Amino acid sequence: IEIKDFGMHYHELVDKTVELCDRYPGNYIFCSFNPMVLMYLKKIRPELLRGIIVQRYKKGNYVVEEPGKGFRRIVSAPNPVRIVEIDAIKALLDADQIVIACGGGGIPVLEQDNHLKGASAVIEKDLTAGKMAEDTQADELIILTSVDQVKINLGRDNEEALGEISVENAKKYMEEGHFGEYNMLPKLSASVSFIEKGEGRSALITSFDKLGEALKGKTGTKIS
Repeated sequence: IEIKDFGMHYHELVDKTVELCDRYPGNYIFCSFNPMVLMYLKKIRPELLRGIIVQRYKKGNYVVEEPGKGFRRIVSAPNPVRIVEIDAIKALLDADQIVIACGGGGIPVLEQDNHLKGASAVIEKDLTAGKMAEDTQADELIILTSVDQVKINLGRDNEEALGEISVENAKKYMEEGHFGEYNMLPKLSASVSFIEKGEGRSALITSFDKLGEALKGKTGTKIS
């Protein structure tokens, strides 16, 4: 999308952009644990992989082999409960800055005594985006993905691209199992949760390339 679509020159965009980081690239996210998800181990030589798997087991981790695909480590998928640096994010937004935060879903942590301890988990980034939008009192949540619009009955003769839909219909489609658990479902879940926790909110799901057109109502899936 061209910078001009936001009514801002390139140098203005750069001057107003802040990436919020801590000791690690990302943000700490308090979490509550959900069902497990699967995460691929990096592809390495088999003799080294066996050694790593033994080490993982000794640490209490669980690794499984999928024939023809390699090995996976199974970890928890926590729901984001609180963004630790939310006050800093709000302060930067109040200062008219464009804030980049919670990359990759953020770093999951649990509170132990008076300090934070990292959790061996993966946070769903769409849910974190929804949480940050909620905490900053945003009017609209925009989730960019690889497709222009959300679809139901994907791959079937009655496949349908969704334009503007209600929260009730979004819930209905989720219950009917139209969306993949690790791709489109979290985007719909985050959108619905965000909208239901405030008045006059909406969510937009589209691709990066089509964002300009989606903001004008020409494409994308808008939930309200």
